[in-house]
Formats: sequence, C-alpha cells, structure tokens
Amino acid sequence: MRTLPESFKNAVSGLTYIWLTERNMRIHLATGATALGLAFLGRISLVKSLFVLSAILVVILSEVVNTAIESLVDLSTTEYHPLAAKCKDIAAGAVLLGACYAVLVGLAVFVPEFPSLAGNIVLSISERPLSAGFWTVLVAALWYEALARR
Repeated sequence: MRTLPESFKNAVSGLTYIWLTERNMRIHLATGATALGLAFLGRISLVKSLFVLSAILVVILSEVVNTAIESLVDLSTTEYHPLAAKCKDIAAGAVLLGACYAVLVGLAVFVPEFPSLAGNIVLSISERPLSAGFWTVLVAALWYEALARR
C-alpha cells in the first residue's frame, strides 16, 4: 500500500509528464494564467474570478483525462483500430467542450467589464507594480514554454 507522500509524488509526476509532453496543456495553462492575470489586474469581482477559475479547471481537468485515455489506448494496441481512434476522438471532444465553456465564461465575465478593464489594469499597475510584474513574467514564461517547446 502506498503512503500519502508517495501518492502525492505520483500525482505530481503525472502532472509533470503532461506538462513536458503535451503542448496543448501548456497552451491551456498559459491561456488560463492570462485570464486570471486580467481578472486580477482588471479588478474583476471575486465571484466572477471564481467562474473564470472554474472554467480554467474544467479545461485542465479534461486535458488530464484526455491524456490518460490516450495513454491507455496506446498501451492497449500498437495497431490502428477504429474503436481506439474513437476513444481518442471522444476524449479530445471532451477537451473541446471544456474549452468552449471557458470561452463562454470569458465572454460573459470580460465583455461587460471591457469599458473599465483597461483603466483598472493601468490603476493596478500603478498601485501594485510588483503584482503586475509578477503576472506579466508568469504569463510571458508560460506562453514561451507553450509555443517554443515541441
């Protein structure tokens, strides 16, 4: 039986694997960090920010499950099989549905706030330059990793 620390180590190992091998996961995380940065710097309400966070988690969780299903299918057969392809397509469809949900949440949260969003971001940068710098560096680093690595 595994100990609790071993279980956490295995979970972190799985997430590390996905980060290193799945470009789409890096893109999802970079997009999520961008949205959270806009929510934080744009002074979006806590409730709306939680909706943004929930949408990000839906996409990330569906990508994790998609990767697990793809790995399991690859383990079960090395030859093409229509059912194996169907499993992979369905898992990818779940990610697409999550991403569509995230886009809808983003539109619902950010479009009504658009008139004041830019002013709030400028105000946040002037009042909290370290926070703005942190989000800028974080988002830039995630986007670099998402797009530069193959």
